[in-house]
Amino acid sequence: MKDFYQTLGVSRTANAEQIKEAFKKLAVKYHPDKNPGDTVSEEIFKEISHAYDVLSNPEKKARYDLTLNYSESTSRYSTSSTSNPYAQPQYNPYRHRPKPKKYHHDFGWTYIKHQMYAFGFVFVVAIFVLTFQGVYNYLEEKEKARIAAIRQEKMEAAIVNFRSGKYQAALDTFQVLIKEFPGVFELRQQKTELLKVLKFTAESQFQNQQYEKAADNFALATVYEDPYLLNQGLYFRLATCYEHIGKFTEAAEVLNLVLINDDENIELNMELGRLYRDKINDLSLSLRYYTIARNRLVRILSSAYGSAYELVLNPKRLPDFYYKVYHGRALTNQAMGNHEEAIKDLNWAIFFDRENGEDYFLRGNSFLATGNRAYSCRDWNQALDLEFADATQSVRRYCN
Repeated sequence: MKDFYQTLGVSRTANAEQIKEAFKKLAVKYHPDKNPGDTVSEEIFKEISHAYDVLSNPEKKARYDLTLNYSESTSRYSTSSTSNPYAQPQYNPYRHRPKPKKYHHDFGWTYIKHQMYAFGFVFVVAIFVLTFQGVYNYLEEKEKARIAAIRQEKMEAAIVNFRSGKYQAALDTFQVLIKEFPGVFELRQQKTELLKVLKFTAESQFQNQQYEKAADNFALATVYEDPYLLNQGLYFRLATCYEHIGKFTEAAEVLNLVLINDDENIELNMELGRLYRDKINDLSLSLRYYTIARNRLVRILSSAYGSAYELVLNPKRLPDFYYKVYHGRALTNQAMGNHEEAIKDLNWAIFFDRENGEDYFLRGNSFLATGNRAYSCRDWNQALDLEFADATQSVRRYCN
């Protein structure tokens, strides 16, 4: 008989909370969504779900424990000690006693009648037991069928709600059903399908610039999606929607949720730096995020090219966000009045993209703020050569 306690990895004295914790850990490890196409993991998930379904129900657990104990005691006592050729001989006090005399039995009518009574009693008891077992099984199957019908009815009602646009009510129903019937894989599968439809609807609204509706549906999807399946694209879409409708703080909170699990993501830190500088006007936080992104870039370049990476680096082969990190950090430093740091950042920005006149113009402004007008004029003229017209006024005012 299968030991459900061993399947969940708990002792037979484990309480309901310990059984639930063990099931959660195994469910996370062997969940089909986390192991797509892995039939072994799917079978294991079904086994642990069935084991939890029995052990989490007090009535089922009691019946199972009784059956398990009976099965083990039967197997223990059915094994004869003589089956072991190395077993120690047992002392038998009757071994040397004389055999009793055999008496002749009279198989008369009285004896036959007693045997018939005994057989009849055993027969009646057997019929009673079999009848009781049959009725019990019938009632149990009938109850299972009744519960399955109720479950199916709730599923169908939830799907109707979902199709009519009541997404949260539908998903709430599936959450409750999954908690009530953890071993029914169909519930999880149906919930996953509904989430796919919800995200597709939100994406369509996003593409049609219906940002408020898209934000509501993307936010709903983040609530009901499994927490260990962190979909970064979903959170980025939600943050973008919030930014479009002016909810800048909410957009930053969403991106910070992703950052918890990916704290050195360069593009994510860069996006938060831009958001805090341009939308929320928190320059200290903006500089913090840009600095994290910059430090991550330095570690990558040092690891790939050595400490003197600037001497051997070919900037044309690098992704565009290398330039954006230094350009963005320079803007934040300028806004904070940190012109020395801004000049260092702009030196790197120009190294990565020498054809961008804006960076020469910005560096010229920082040089002017530090009292170096000659360098300012040099950079502003370079910006004009690169057709950056904003530098015209600065050249006329300071360089003629």
